[in-house]
Formats: sequence, C-alpha cells, structure tokens
Amino acid sequence: MRSPTRRNRNIGTSKQGHGQDNRLEIPESWHDSRLFYEKLRSPIRLNRKVGAKELTFLVEGTLSDYCHPCTVDDICRLLGFVPGEDLQPLDVVVLRQPTRKQRILSSVWGRLSFFYEANECSGVAIILESQPRNGISKWPTSLTPDDRRELDRLADDGHNIQLEKKQIVVESTLESCRCTQLFRTVPHELGHHRHYRETDSEARYGSIPRAEREAVAHRYATELMATLKKQKAVPFDRILDRDGLIRDELRVEWFE
Repeated sequence: MRSPTRRNRNIGTSKQGHGQDNRLEIPESWHDSRLFYEKLRSPIRLNRKVGAKELTFLVEGTLSDYCHPCTVDDICRLLGFVPGEDLQPLDVVVLRQPTRKQRILSSVWGRLSFFYEANECSGVAIILESQPRNGISKWPTSLTPDDRRELDRLADDGHNIQLEKKQIVVESTLESCRCTQLFRTVPHELGHHRHYRETDSEARYGSIPRAEREAVAHRYATELMATLKKQKAVPFDRILDRDGLIRDELRVEWFE
C-alpha cells in the first residue's frame, strides 16, 4: 500500500523545519539591536590613560571555571608601545565573559568592533574573551592550511599540542593564553583597523576577501611584535597588582 508521506521527501528534514525549535543558536532579541558581545552583565568601568590616549575599559566578572588571561595593566603596558597613529583610533577595551552557548558556537580569543556601542561607551573596541581554566580544546586531524598555520602559532605561544589518532588536543595554560591574547590577538585587531583605515571605505574593506584581511592583520601583528622584541619591550611578565584590582573594584579571582 502506497504511503502518501512518501510524496514529500522533505518530511522530517530541516527543509520542513524539523529540529529548528531545538537548534543550538545564540539568542537574539527583536527589541535589542546590540550584538551579543555588546550585552555585558554589570561590567566594571575603568578609565586609563595610555600615552596621550584616554581609554575606557569594561571588565565583566567571570564564571568560576573561567578567568581573564590579561590584566588591565598588561594591556595598558603593551598599548603604550604601539605607534600613536594605530593607538589613536582605539576607544574601548572589553574583557568579557561569554556564555557557555556562545563559547560553543563562537569561540574566539578576541574580536574587533568598528562601531561598538554599549554601557554608555562607543567607538572602536577590542574585545577579549575570558578563557576556561582547564584549557583543553580538540581539533580534527584534517586541517586546512589556515588551520595548520594557526596551530603552529599556538605552539609558538606555548600551548601544548598533542597529536592523537583521531584528533589533535591543545592544552593551554594561563600563561599560554595570555601570550596568545596579549602579544598576538591585540596587535592582530589593531592590524585589522589599520587596514580598514587604509582602504578609506567601509564598503571597499568589506569587499576584500576574509582570507586577505586576516593575512594583512597577521602580518601587521608579526611585524609589530618583531620590532618590540628587538627593542626588548616584549615579552614582559604578567602584571597582577592585587591591591590595585581591589581599589578598582575588580575581583582577584577573575584573573587567577
């Protein structure tokens, strides 16, 4: 006997909506146009002067199994070595805590926002995300050329790379995460903005292939860090001023 359900091959598939109600997605609100990483939960606001530049820091508390690898003092010291023309456009630095769902779906070391607007702050922002304390991630063994280059960079940053039969295991420490965020992610994001300024057009910058934009930002970060290493400005030890954190109403455990 012929079943009428066989007439529609989309029955029970995503084309007919199956699974869409329980699909893992970062929630959005029709009543709030902000991007998910602009929605902070009771951040502590600090103002710091780096050279001639006044910067705003927004620091969000971490979950018990996460921490911020970079301190505000770490970031200020590094930015103090950045050429003035590349530091001047920066307005805000955010240390945020991603939700567990955001961590699964949009895991990053950091990101650049060209038009950040939240918590009475606006402008160009670098956003650094807190990292899990256990520091273990798993990669597939089939890697793209870009993935292989990134894995090499992680190894240079001090992450422990273990090749297993069916996966690659990356074990991270607080210090290796700090190295990646402070000495690579921050200059990388500055490189993106310099490239954006050089194109002199938002539409023109957006039309550049992502791979090319990433290559330019990587090159800027590599050249900047090479210059600073020759000057013996970097690397430098972690700056963890516990008394200063308490004065700024920041919790020490967010950074340890």
